[in-house]
Amino acid sequence: MSRTQIDASLLASDIPTSKVQGTTTNDNAPTGGIGEYVEVVYSATNAPAAGAFGDATSISLTAGDWDVSHQAVLLLSGATLSGNVEVGVSTTSGNTSPSNNGSDVQFLAWSTASNSVGGGIFNRRFSLASTTTVYAKIRAVTSAGTPQFTGRISARRIR
Repeated sequence: MSRTQIDASLLASDIPTSKVQGTTTNDNAPTGGIGEYVEVVYSATNAPAAGAFGDATSISLTAGDWDVSHQAVLLLSGATLSGNVEVGVSTTSGNTSPSNNGSDVQFLAWSTASNSVGGGIFNRRFSLASTTTVYAKIRAVTSAGTPQFTGRISARRIR
């Protein structure tokens, strides 16, 4: 049998149907299905006390593997920065660094000539055995004033 004959014998109709169901239109993946998408947008959220981590918002994710992203913009809003600006994702709420529990944190570059800075965490995998809350973490070290964050946390089920 030639290669052409072998290739021709592997028609799509001969390949077993996958358990992964896609969509052929502009609708959403079903809850619990591969591709399911969860998103929360937040705006004008005050940074926590100077130097502390805080939760901008959170999402609840069911058991499975998820890629989680957090994009944020810090608006100076008259505050004076004296240190790092950071964003992250974490399963621990409150004043906890995302890097202390195996999650991600990103330091955002800051220029004194700028009134805002943005950045994010992109596609951090969370493999969850049960429903879990994932927090969008924010931090800004300031010497005066309270800057604000605007952003979103989103997740897509990958399996």
